[in-house]
Amino acid sequence: MSNFLGIAAVTATLTQLVGEAAATAVTGAGTRNARPDSIPTGEMNDAFVNVFLYQVNPNAAMRNMELPTRDSSGALVQRPFLALDLGYLISFYGNESDLVPQRLMGAVLRRLHSEPILGRQRIRDTVASIAFLASSNLADDIESVRLANLGLTLEEIFKLWSAFHQSPYVLSTAFQASVVLLEGLGSPRAALPVRSRTANVLPFRYPEILSIDPPVFPFVPGAQLTLLGRNLDSPAASVMFRELEGTIVEPLTAERARVQLPAGIRAGVNTVKLHHDLLIGLPPVRHKGVESNAAAFMLQPRLVARSFTPAPEPSIEVTLDPPVGRDQEAHLLLNQTAIPPGQAPLMFTFSLTGRAAPAA
Repeated sequence: MSNFLGIAAVTATLTQLVGEAAATAVTGAGTRNARPDSIPTGEMNDAFVNVFLYQVNPNAAMRNMELPTRDSSGALVQRPFLALDLGYLISFYGNESDLVPQRLMGAVLRRLHSEPILGRQRIRDTVASIAFLASSNLADDIESVRLANLGLTLEEIFKLWSAFHQSPYVLSTAFQASVVLLEGLGSPRAALPVRSRTANVLPFRYPEILSIDPPVFPFVPGAQLTLLGRNLDSPAASVMFRELEGTIVEPLTAERARVQLPAGIRAGVNTVKLHHDLLIGLPPVRHKGVESNAAAFMLQPRLVARSFTPAPEPSIEVTLDPPVGRDQEAHLLLNQTAIPPGQAPLMFTFSLTGRAAPAA
């Protein structure tokens, strides 16, 4: 990108290009860089072309392209740049009776139309011939500077020349030079060097659980179940029972996974998912990958202890494994076993009140 001399380098290069075209139309024609209202009246019959920079605007296409230039601590991470469009008023002077301004305009417009880009070598040659532009690096800019005729309307031309007090209007046209990239100040902190690089190729496949065997079973410590489905195998697989991680007890196959229930699982309806994690980096580090659908199964609690208190108020206390959760409901069913002849069996249902298990 260009340093602060970029704008002046564009003006000098454009002036040289205009001067070459003017010299082919009128012998001895020159160029100037001056405000139109600063040109003496007595010199307006001299044959020359005036190139005047009258406007500088941010480039609409690139004004928001730069990434954030500072991190959360305020440190510079990328040098900012400024994208600009330059507006030039090109005026043609000379003897009107010899149509000098018109001849100059024709030659200049033809040249700028056939050469709408300021070439890098032309920029280098121009700045090398001007001492105060010798350190300009515009020629190494990532974007070429393109020229375009703005085609101002009569009203726009009137407004523009009205800004030059007591300056008579002369034949003129307006061109835009775009885009000029000016690099900001400051040196960002250098990033750490890359010690190694890796490439990871992953298949586009997702695990799918179709069924669970068995779908309903009583709880015992270390209970296992089998997941049946598609694309279950993975070198970095894990199985999750809601927030609890289970254990894969057998090597996975594409259609089958044998897993063990985790400690702390609740009785009742549970769900299980199979995760395919990613091993990325050197050494490989496990990262979250894709997961299967959630499959449901019923885990039946077991009655591990019971006691009956007949008086003063009859009560029954039972201990379940796994214990009842805080947001779960449990009901005790009492069925009559010895049924007298001719009598319908009796069945009672009681809601259980949970109580914390005694400390070990």
